[in-house]
Amino acid sequence: MKIVGWNITQAFAKKYPQVRPRLENWRKHVQDASWKETMDVIKTFNTASYVPVKRAWIFNIGSDRLITVIDLTLKTVLIKQIMTHSEYMRWSNAK
Repeated sequence: MKIVGWNITQAFAKKYPQVRPRLENWRKHVQDASWKETMDVIKTFNTASYVPVKRAWIFNIGSDRLITVIDLTLKTVLIKQIMTHSEYMRWSNAK
């Protein structure tokens, strides 16, 4: 899979350097993946979840949350945002 928006994670990792190894691990798994259906995402990351109202896939990166959009046809993962758990709780509860 191709990752778009990796620079977003790097800005976050600059502020929270302890997350960098976990992000690199996520990146390697995604780049090595060849997802054809949504269950393939779950097989790779069993804690990943899809939030239909936000139209986003959420990946747990330690206690942080990586918000993405996945296009299986284009084999692309678009990184929209990464946030701490408390930021994610505010985001997920927003209407």
